[in-house]
Amino acid sequence: MVHATHALKRTMKAAWYDARSRIEDADFSVETTNLAKAQILSQASTAMLPFVLKKFGQDPASASAPFVAVITFAPATFNSS
Repeated sequence: MVHATHALKRTMKAAWYDARSRIEDADFSVETTNLAKAQILSQASTAMLPFVLKKFGQDPASASAPFVAVITFAPATFNSS
């Protein structure tokens, strides 16, 4: 009986650790996906910036910082889900 109890405890502990590991893996995957999405949006907004500035009549090389910040951060507020 004592051996069966210890075996059950070991089995339950192993199952708990396995479940926790799967949850942590899933959390890591979600965060990695979010990071990749943020990086893609940031790179896309940076790539579009010279075209937007030119359209509004500003020289991309001499753009003011506030205008650049508004254009750069606007895509980050977009929620596609």
